[in-house]
Amino acid sequence: MKKVLFGFGILVSCLAFGQDVKFKDGFVLINKEKCFKYTSKNMSFYNNFYDLNDKKVFYIDGAKTRTDQTYFKIQFTGSDEIITLPASAMNFRKGFLENLIEEGVINASDCTIHPENIKMFKDRYNKDYETSETTVIINNQSDIRPRNGVNISIGR
Repeated sequence: MKKVLFGFGILVSCLAFGQDVKFKDGFVLINKEKCFKYTSKNMSFYNNFYDLNDKKVFYIDGAKTRTDQTYFKIQFTGSDEIITLPASAMNFRKGFLENLIEEGVINASDCTIHPENIKMFKDRYNKDYETSETTVIINNQSDIRPRNGVNISIGR
């Protein structure tokens, strides 16, 4: 019985404190109130978000690495921080906005952006796709005498 009550309590708290984010008719609705305008091209791959006065607030652009791994680049107007996140979720925009609200970058009650929290958000969620790391393995053999047969070196 305690487990059922505990589970019910968690469900109620998630529903009570979670933000309802929806995209409808070019607007982002947070808790059924218009918060931002957005434009989208190529099935959500390139998105611009504006406040209700048509001032650009941030953008989300899709990008690919040299190995064709897809990720998203996010930048807020007036900030030098570029946040890169994996493109793994089907409804990435909704989840991203929910995370921005949860981390205090967006205030859901008045739809304002708190630039002082962008760096903290980047530190927590950013994954660097721009730098590529190459591993070079140099196998120096100290014994160079010719051998007959097969030479297999495991766990060296």
